[in-house]
Amino acid sequence: LVPGGVLLNAGVHTLDSILYWLGDPVSFDYKDDAVGGLESNCAMTLVFAQGATASFEISRTCNLPYAIEVHAERGSLTFSTNATCEYTVTAPLGAQPEKKSLAPVSLRDCVAEQYRDFAEAIKNRSYPFVHGAEGSRVIEWVDAMYASKRARPLPAAAPFPGHMW
Repeated sequence: LVPGGVLLNAGVHTLDSILYWLGDPVSFDYKDDAVGGLESNCAMTLVFAQGATASFEISRTCNLPYAIEVHAERGSLTFSTNATCEYTVTAPLGAQPEKKSLAPVSLRDCVAEQYRDFAEAIKNRSYPFVHGAEGSRVIEWVDAMYASKRARPLPAAAPFPGHMW
């Protein structure tokens, strides 16, 4: 009964972060490996009005790093989607990467802060830091990506694991 595969189940969180940082894309290209069923692998490229481009891949069948890399004119930033305080800076491009840390924050503390914010919003009849409209926004983009794929003709054969059509 689930309406989507790996993008809706796991990738939606990274996509939500990208939309939060960069806003709504002006265009996108989406591919996945589903041929009439749910996708196990997907890839997308998002183009934003200010000139930024985001490329994103997620997989249930391939070993991909759990990382977000941001490349800019004068350097890059890389951080794990599983870490709350560690990141790597490479500036200028091509220089030796330098690992950095913020004050340690446990996953438990992050979740506790989300619950605290939610409870305060109920108590004060206000919006939480991230409200339902943000969740709806990312789901609308997932729906648009799935719709763009369905608009293309099906391939003659299912792709190999890890390949998209």
